[in-house]
Amino acid sequence: MPMDEIAFAQLYARHVDTVYRICYIRMQNQMDAEDLMQETFLCALRQTKPWNDEAHEKAWLIVTASNLCKKRAVPPDTPCARGTDGRHTNQCERRRARLGDVRSSDSGAALARSI
Repeated sequence: MPMDEIAFAQLYARHVDTVYRICYIRMQNQMDAEDLMQETFLCALRQTKPWNDEAHEKAWLIVTASNLCKKRAVPPDTPCARGTDGRHTNQCERRRARLGDVRSSDSGAALARSI
């Protein structure tokens, strides 16, 4: 059974900062981070199995947010725009760096420790 409005508001209040930080660290973009944070909490709202405790719900939210960020990240083989001098544009370099960060911090536990 999906959670009621009060339980959801409490869950949101407890974890909104953590989920936003995870999304922002992974995406390096405020708009993407806000979208993915919202999507994470929508998934939580649809969650039908109850969590055992607060640590379990936090872990579930961290993993869900991380997975959503991975899905949103651009695949590494996607062509990047090149400037007139033949070099990658700054946007392309930032995207590649972000993808490198996502791959290097693949563990949800490692990410949780950094927050």
